Amino acid sequence: MSERRDMSGLCVGLVGSVPGRPGGISIHLQRLATRLRDRGARVVVAANNGGTEVGEGIALHQISSGRRQVLDVTGLVRKEGIDLLHFHTFGGHWKTIAPWLLIKNLTGVPVIISQHSMRTDPKGMSRFERAMSRFCSEGLSHTVCSGVTVFEKFRQLGVADDLLSQNTPFIAPQRPNLLEHTLPAEIAALVKRTSPLITSGTGALVEVDGKDLYGLDVFVRAAKRVLERCPGAGFVYLIGAAGGGRLLQDAREYVQESGLEEQVCIHVGDLPGTVMWATGDIFVRPTLDDGDAVSLCEALFLGIPSVASDAVPRPQGCRTFRSGDIEDCARVLVEVAEELEGHRRLVEREPPVEAIDGLMEVYGRALGERSWLNRLRPAWLRGDKTRDR
Repeated sequence: MSERRDMSGLCVGLVGSVPGRPGGISIHLQRLATRLRDRGARVVVAANNGGTEVGEGIALHQISSGRRQVLDVTGLVRKEGIDLLHFHTFGGHWKTIAPWLLIKNLTGVPVIISQHSMRTDPKGMSRFERAMSRFCSEGLSHTVCSGVTVFEKFRQLGVADDLLSQNTPFIAPQRPNLLEHTLPAEIAALVKRTSPLITSGTGALVEVDGKDLYGLDVFVRAAKRVLERCPGAGFVYLIGAAGGGRLLQDAREYVQESGLEEQVCIHVGDLPGTVMWATGDIFVRPTLDDGDAVSLCEALFLGIPSVASDAVPRPQGCRTFRSGDIEDCARVLVEVAEELEGHRRLVEREPPVEAIDGLMEVYGRALGERSWLNRLRPAWLRGDKTRDR
């Protein structure tokens, strides 16, 4: 089916976390809202994390992330005349999906969910959990999976292929003008005294089954090994949200006990990730599991040689190491550092794929397959019985 590129006259509701408060998919949703606006859509964003930052001309509403969510979103569909809802979430649990199936049935509006990760292996689910996950997913208009690993897990649940697609969450940022940004003092000092600068980061630290999902522990321990071969190197790990508990404390204690304070910085704050990646020479994504990592795609887009764990398939141009393996991470980082110019040329030849065209195809299909009943019910909910597309 052809893509529906012109969104003129349509109102798209995007629901999820937005910048201004911690949220791992907030930048993606913010950029998507802007792209849809630029294609002629009227965009309504419903923030379920208390975030406040969306683009100019985009309506922002605060909604509950709990039991009132169904009422809040249903009311928003009526108030704003929303034609299509697109919810962004992590985890893939059926209890997260079920409210959106209810909203779809109550409003008659197509509902698409982007699953940015699925942490549970379907083989470890109970029969009831698998059945509910399949039932809820197949009741939606479509599920967009971030990365092949998420896609395959939904297929293992038995969700029909025509209701699934694999699509990167990456939407290219504007290239930052580094002269316009003031780096925190500790990072600015590190930039001046070290080379190459190796960067990494996450929106918030997450512990899964007692392990550091986003690999801060791997990062700081690999740093010590890299410094044995590249004594002038520097390392910055950027964390968007305060917290992290034991994970953050453990990493900071390791840095201090290993005497790495002059060359390893763990920074908690709101410095834009794109600025940090563009400032550095090498980006590393040391995760134990992943979707299609936006930060990795950003670094590649900015022309930064990048290294990532092999927990999931990675984009072209990215070097990989064995997931969770500190020694292998350090080995690959040293190889990239020693051939930095060659890796820069490699990255420039392999620009990352963007999300927007794939989403336009999904949107077009969802809007085109509405039944006459579903076309009339949103108009009735809006109190405008004459409106029909």
